[in-house]
Amino acid sequence: MNSFYIYITGRQCRFIPLSTPYPAPPTPSPLPPSLPLSTRVSTTTLRVLRWGMEKIPLYGGEVVLCFNPRNHTYWLDGHPKDILPNATGVLKALAKPQLIGWAARMASEHWYDAVTPGEVLDEVQCETILENAKLAHKTYTGGRGNIGTLVHNLCEEAINHYMGLNPYPKDPVNPHVLNGFRAFEGWVAGLPDDIQWLMSERITYHRENGHCGTIDAAWRQKSALDIIHYVDFKTGSGIWPEAALQLSSYAAALSYEMDWPFVDGQTVRDIIHLDINNGKAKLWDEARISSKLTGYGLSADYRQFLTLLDTYKWIMGGPNKWSFLKA
Repeated sequence: MNSFYIYITGRQCRFIPLSTPYPAPPTPSPLPPSLPLSTRVSTTTLRVLRWGMEKIPLYGGEVVLCFNPRNHTYWLDGHPKDILPNATGVLKALAKPQLIGWAARMASEHWYDAVTPGEVLDEVQCETILENAKLAHKTYTGGRGNIGTLVHNLCEEAINHYMGLNPYPKDPVNPHVLNGFRAFEGWVAGLPDDIQWLMSERITYHRENGHCGTIDAAWRQKSALDIIHYVDFKTGSGIWPEAALQLSSYAAALSYEMDWPFVDGQTVRDIIHLDINNGKAKLWDEARISSKLTGYGLSADYRQFLTLLDTYKWIMGGPNKWSFLKA
């Protein structure tokens, strides 16, 4: 039986025997001479899939990053045991005391809904209710997570359509997913007319600091080519300060790879809250992030992320790393 890679660019794929070398990354379009950015700009990232694993050439092919979408892990090609820190995992090192009360409330609400006054319950029924109450917060976030994933997929397809890579996605049936997508469309409608999309669902890796992740999108205006907007879509109940640290890590990694500026005024973070209940989008732009979400600027937020990265490495080097990962 022959084995194959699946070679994908955009939404097109073809089968390639394993004996064939990896295809070279697509050649990016030349940039205008006046643009003070690296010529290594590409709106798409080549991905070679093998048994569910993705291989992504970065830094002009000098680095190949591997990604397993099933457990959301990253590693450098040839080093599968050396799992790289990703932004989501690093932010687990940040204490979130508000989640303790929320999880306790979810458990008590599950118990309240499951028990009827005056009803007699046997031992098995009590044990089942108890176990389900312990997992109530994970069941809730799992359902919300599925909605968020579907909304993100639609946003990715829409942005790829704007870049000429695939047809525009059809409206979903689920009302919450549809509301999230409508919120995205409303946000896009308010963007400048001369917008240029740079990427969508792009894997990032900081070659010096060693962290990685996946950014939702990036764009710029044709009238201001040296100002890059880094976008993160959120579909949860609110926006928390760690979202600013997460987006700063993506911006730092892409700036390092692409030779893009990483300075206030030219590096702009856009956190877009897509409300799955009312279909409206709320923009947290750089000014609002720096003044009201964290109280600091881009550089300070990234320094804080690097501090958490050190803490993450310290935890992962100790005996409690598995309980930390499962938290």
